[in-house]
Amino acid sequence: MLDKTLKFFAPVLVAASLAAFGCASANPVMEPDENVASTTEAAAAADEQQGRRGMHGHPLLAAALKEIDLSAEQRKTIEAAIDNVHGGQRDQMKAVHKTLADQVRAGKIDETALKAQMPDVDKAHAERRAAVVKAVETLHATLTPAQRTQLVTLVKDRMQKHAMHGKKHGDEKKDGEHRAHRGKGGKGGPMMFLLHGIELRDDQRQAIKAAMPPKPEMDAADKAEKFEAHRARMDAALEAFKGDKFDANAVLPERDDKHPMAGRFVKMLQAVVPVLDAEQRAELAKRLEEGPRMGHHRGKGKHGRHGHGPGHHQGATE
Repeated sequence: MLDKTLKFFAPVLVAASLAAFGCASANPVMEPDENVASTTEAAAAADEQQGRRGMHGHPLLAAALKEIDLSAEQRKTIEAAIDNVHGGQRDQMKAVHKTLADQVRAGKIDETALKAQMPDVDKAHAERRAAVVKAVETLHATLTPAQRTQLVTLVKDRMQKHAMHGKKHGDEKKDGEHRAHRGKGGKGGPMMFLLHGIELRDDQRQAIKAAMPPKPEMDAADKAEKFEAHRARMDAALEAFKGDKFDANAVLPERDDKHPMAGRFVKMLQAVVPVLDAEQRAELAKRLEEGPRMGHHRGKGKHGRHGHGPGHHQGATE
């Protein structure tokens, strides 16, 4: 049950500090197993490439704002749909964020207290998915057939480019120190993202590295099978989007409650929190409690421009 709870707020809370945790992992509608994440990273590149700090909910939404020549009315409609995805999300998860932040400040992670937040998390999951479904259906209804085809082609091309890039460069960085600090593929994973900018002594850094739980590995054949299955689902959803009739609820998959990253996140916190001093814990708690930084979701097209919302600040990823 704890995995189910943390699956939602762990990546969201990491995004709160760095706005960069795992391309689609902030998105419960499109989130696959961690070991086949490269497909999702490619799909979410449309969102990431144009400043996905707004966490638009689906790569099609972000790509439409950035890449498609929209009328002013179309852009207004799509932006309103994205705003509805975010609406209420922070309030729903505020109690969960506060519980975790309070535990960090106290120096002890209490799994029982986190489990008690389960009803709020389930509600937030369901409401966010419904909002994303509605937003994607609004996007479909707002675009012309030609625009839908153009959008799907752009997203597919970007998926392919990023998949090829990841395959070419993934292995050579796998064991490097940079990778260990920068993300979910390394031993530090999202916890090192969260701690970035918090000054750690050498002994603390070494203790944290040593305490990180091992990343669950998957048999190569299983990994390839899941990768292909996920890619097929993505392709089917994109092809369906091009048609005149589109049921987003049918083609957008439900979240997978067995995601391995969720359970690891609490284990990471349990390992890290005792190593930190009070000042460091206070800073970490603040990052967790602030929630995700919502950015400006205007594109750079004819009627839009890049920009950062009030939640944006210069941070570790820039």
